[in-house]
Amino acid sequence: MKGNSATADAAAGIFARHRKILGEGAWVFAGQALSGAFNLGGTRLITQYIAPELYGIANLLQNALVLLRTLFCSPLFAAQLRYAPDAERGGYRGALLARLRRILGWATIAMELVAIATGAMWAWRAGGNPLVIAALMFYIFVDVFRTLEMTALNAARRQRPAALASAAEALVKPLLVVGAVWLCGPSVTAVLGAIAASIGLTFVGLLAARERGAAGDGRALPVGFDAELRRYALPLIPAALLTWITSVSDRYIVQWLTHDPLGVGVYAAGYGLASQPFLILQAVIALTLRPVYYSAVSRGDVVGARRTFRIWLAGAAAACLVATALIIGWRHQLVSLMLGPKYQDAVVVLPWIAAGYLFCVIEQVIEQPLLAHKRTGAVLVAQAGGAVASILVTVWLVSAYGMPGAAYACPVYFLLQGLIAGALVLQPARQRVA
Repeated sequence: MKGNSATADAAAGIFARHRKILGEGAWVFAGQALSGAFNLGGTRLITQYIAPELYGIANLLQNALVLLRTLFCSPLFAAQLRYAPDAERGGYRGALLARLRRILGWATIAMELVAIATGAMWAWRAGGNPLVIAALMFYIFVDVFRTLEMTALNAARRQRPAALASAAEALVKPLLVVGAVWLCGPSVTAVLGAIAASIGLTFVGLLAARERGAAGDGRALPVGFDAELRRYALPLIPAALLTWITSVSDRYIVQWLTHDPLGVGVYAAGYGLASQPFLILQAVIALTLRPVYYSAVSRGDVVGARRTFRIWLAGAAAACLVATALIIGWRHQLVSLMLGPKYQDAVVVLPWIAAGYLFCVIEQVIEQPLLAHKRTGAVLVAQAGGAVASILVTVWLVSAYGMPGAAYACPVYFLLQGLIAGALVLQPARQRVA
């Protein structure tokens, strides 16, 4: 009886210690499950009513905007996640967010200038609607600051409002896109403006959910913080560009070598369908465990950090293996159910994209010790290897096989990047926890 009682007490103690993590994980799972369902349903709706040519062109422009955010802002978002535990312990969360908002404000101005020049050139040379400039500028502003607020919620482990905001945006976006095309006609301006409107609605909701006046949070940033922030973030600027190249450049290579917007649209739709389950799984696990892992590293808890990392890696690998098997086995049914009639050729890319994202998610987990211990230069090396491989292999295979060749390349470069990241993590370092 005493043994049973001791076991029960131990189990209760473990549950009490991890109850907050379990609660956060439940909200993350609910938010990602709803977002995934809405995204899949939205993809079906959009591909039912929008031609692949328009879908492809809009996807290329949207990913160009992602490139701007990646270059100007993603390193700051990564820094926000890493330094949030330090700011929590030091009582300067408010000062950290204020500094990041100020830097992002200047970055947004620079991005808007690029958008004005690019939109004007596109409208002049391609005969597009000049209103696309306004759509691009609005998209950039709301995208940057929506992402900042979402990152702040995740860093503070406030998963419920983040989950609700993510699900709401996934629900509203396809409805606005289809509605805008129906009201204004099929155009890039209508599509991008509708997507920007859905992001803007999410941003307004996040502002309403922003935490106000946290107790003990009024201290100034530590002396030398700006210099440390620069050391952390600067290597992530080229790393962010390389990440974009690895993840998105294949659409541009397909367009460049095949001159086929329809093929780009079919490929983009298939890529989004195959990658969506992996993005959901990665987000559920990362949003739950990354704050825990970074907090353990921040306070020097070697045992806790190592345990969290192993759970993270094992959970991500197992979940993605199951997802890969299901997508390969049910690819015909998935394409038939989730994509419109004009997109059925996407079935050929699903197995290869699924295999690629299996390696991609595992690589992202492997990189976390490098980010947690501020070895951002090593992250740059891993990203460089993946980016160079992605361009070389994708150009080679698209030249040989056309649009499907981009999918064939996907597992190759993500696997290579993961191997490089693993080798860098295993290198001796003065401060490393894995």
